Amino acid sequence: MARATKIPATWDSIFFATPEQKVLRYLLSSRETTYTLRVLVSKLKGVRGLGGIQGLEKILTELEEAGLVHFIDNRRAIRVSDEHPGNQIMRRLWGLCELESLYLQLQPISSKGVLLSTAPAEISLYVVTEQPEEVRKLTEQHPMGKLALLTLQTRDQFDVAAKKDVKLWNSLNQGVLVWGSSW
Repeated sequence: MARATKIPATWDSIFFATPEQKVLRYLLSSRETTYTLRVLVSKLKGVRGLGGIQGLEKILTELEEAGLVHFIDNRRAIRVSDEHPGNQIMRRLWGLCELESLYLQLQPISSKGVLLSTAPAEISLYVVTEQPEEVRKLTEQHPMGKLALLTLQTRDQFDVAAKKDVKLWNSLNQGVLVWGSSW
């Protein structure tokens, strides 16, 4: 009997495990705001346990009852409720999951990484590093690199950020520290 190799757990495999979570993850991470059910089911073809268009409709009905999405065009299309606090938290969690493998590459050449914000198909990341070109190159080569909006600063710039750029400092305090020491 062949021995199966165990795939290491990732944040994505832990937080987005069920078909409902995978559907919501796709909706929150995409640039599109409206989907027809047929397009959505074709985009989610590889999701185990989805159950085709009928299963997708059932999942979307549950998400609608929770207020996370709403049907439009006589229930032929779906739209994400961006203002829902649950969606805002899930979008931030999606951003952290996307950053997991990138931060493993950036951690040795930077002292701090902060997830500033997430929007559909966009992740704002702040990195403190003495090698900004190397960080930019690694980020651009990474699969999620096209989603990342980088703000790069040296340690000296970071130390005076509270005085020079209050808006950035407030964003840093509200962001999620992904790696590095706390303030």
